[in-house]
Amino acid sequence: CLGNKFSDKNNPIKCSICGNIIEGYGHNPEPVNSGRCCDKCNSDVVQPTRHMYIMNGINFRHIRH
Repeated sequence: CLGNKFSDKNNPIKCSICGNIIEGYGHNPEPVNSGRCCDKCNSDVVQPTRHMYIMNGINFRHIRH
């Protein structure tokens, strides 16, 4: 549940990776860090990191930040 984690002009949420303002709900940035991340960081940083972890047999769901 994201609760009130929707980013808009009245409630801006910064990307936990690059610091830019997120549009909408953003994405789960784990295993890179915690919080929310923007679309660009999700596709350029988070997804490749998850792929690398999966290909190397690393269970990133147990990593805590």
